[in-house]
Amino acid sequence: MLSTVLKFSLVVFMTASCFAAKAAKANDLLAPLGSSSSFQTIKVKVLELVRKKRILTAAKKIALELRKSKSLKPSQKQKLEDLMWSLTDTAVNILVKSEDLEQAADFVHKLLVEYPLWSHGKDAFRRVAFLHGMSGNWYRAQKMARRYIKTTTLDEYTPDMLYLLAVSLEQMGHVRQASLTLHRFVHLFPEHQNLESAKSKLATLQSPRAKKL
Repeated sequence: MLSTVLKFSLVVFMTASCFAAKAAKANDLLAPLGSSSSFQTIKVKVLELVRKKRILTAAKKIALELRKSKSLKPSQKQKLEDLMWSLTDTAVNILVKSEDLEQAADFVHKLLVEYPLWSHGKDAFRRVAFLHGMSGNWYRAQKMARRYIKTTTLDEYTPDMLYLLAVSLEQMGHVRQASLTLHRFVHLFPEHQNLESAKSKLATLQSPRAKKL
């Protein structure tokens, strides 16, 4: 079997045009932001990493610099945060294509830990939850989904997180908790695209056979 590093290297090689476009986009994004020495230093380092196709390292570098820098202007911080999200999205898509779902989830989670003030934090948090679900790591998926629901005000993504929580609990064999969560989902979001699927799962979980499990 190919090692994770080798698989990632092969995917990176095959998507060189993607990285070239990303480097150009990064340069355009950072170009109009003034000339403070600290920002210029970060800019040079990040662009060099992107050109070398070291997308994971570039995103980590931005997170580290954002956390420790005291002299960046708000506009510069926001542009760097936007670029970090763009790079993260690219890296995750590559890892997903190479079926390294857990590595992708861990990578995004580490960025959140490194820079918890990230303006794209909610997007990143959801991405981690879904990546765990895609990989079949239902314990982590339900943990992240539950945390999102508890710590975030109701938004357009709450139904997706609640459904992911229900499916995760179902897959873990927690019949009663899954049933309660699905019932809550059906009651709160009657127009959601997963409504019929939720009803079907709920009916199955409430069957006499399921209750005996």
